[in-house]
Amino acid sequence: MEKLLDAFSKRGMRVLECLMVVMMAGMLILVGTNVLLRIFANSGIDFAEEVPRFMFVWLIFCGAVVASRERTHIAVNLLLLWSARPLQKVFYAITELLVLICGVYITYGTIMLHTIIYENASPVLQISTLWVYGVTYIAGPGLTLIALANLIRLALNRVPDEELTGRQGIPNAEGDGQ
Repeated sequence: MEKLLDAFSKRGMRVLECLMVVMMAGMLILVGTNVLLRIFANSGIDFAEEVPRFMFVWLIFCGAVVASRERTHIAVNLLLLWSARPLQKVFYAITELLVLICGVYITYGTIMLHTIIYENASPVLQISTLWVYGVTYIAGPGLTLIALANLIRLALNRVPDEELTGRQGIPNAEGDGQ
């Protein structure tokens, strides 16, 4: 069962990463084209201002889920490095509980505001803003499930020391990269 969940998680993260690449490329193309048109043709594309903004929202929320899963988000871990393992576990649990609460609130808020989001139209394209803020239907449950899985791993004592201290991928003092 754990292998099945891990495979599903890896595929899901791969889909989100590909989606992020598409959003970044789309933003680059639309904004770049609009800038060039404004400079050389003294005109612009109306939707080329709105769509990159929408893509940015998707990029941020998808990036939050991927960073949470890969544990590559920004962290201040000086206090963790000076703490004993039991205290590190407490800090880890508090952090994951806060992420869990935020994920639940994102999901709950999206469900509660679904009708309002669905009925509002974007200014230029006149499409439902659910196409923009619907990403929270992915991000909220994604963050919730990742935090819940991390808390379960912590309870089963399956969280490695490097993850507890946030030192994943950080070279040691000797500089040998391990």
